[in-house]
Amino acid sequence: MPTVPEQPTTYHLITEVLVHIFDLPEDELHPDATFHALGLDSLALAELAITVEEDTGCRLEDLTAEHTLAQAAEAVAARLAPAMAPAAVPPPAQAALEPAVAPEPAVIAESAVTPGAP
Repeated sequence: MPTVPEQPTTYHLITEVLVHIFDLPEDELHPDATFHALGLDSLALAELAITVEEDTGCRLEDLTAEHTLAQAAEAVAARLAPAMAPAAVPPPAQAALEPAVAPEPAVIAESAVTPGAP
């Protein structure tokens, strides 16, 4: 039985491209299928990589005919993971343990204008 891809979102993106752009029958697509077994050559793989990059912003490099659909999906997901990670937000438990730091008071420069001057 074929293994279920860990990243169904990227897997489904790739299979959708293969069905709609390359006219491959959906019932032939499974995670363990290699691009070679699906009949894709290096030119078709380059087109697939360009389409995935246009759809996700993720460059799919070093894709060969011997890679499986699951491997390609995992590669896209791995490249997208850093972009999807939250930006330097501490975990809630750690944030609760950190002491609150009061902001430093703002320094307001004294004006060179004499009070009451026109």
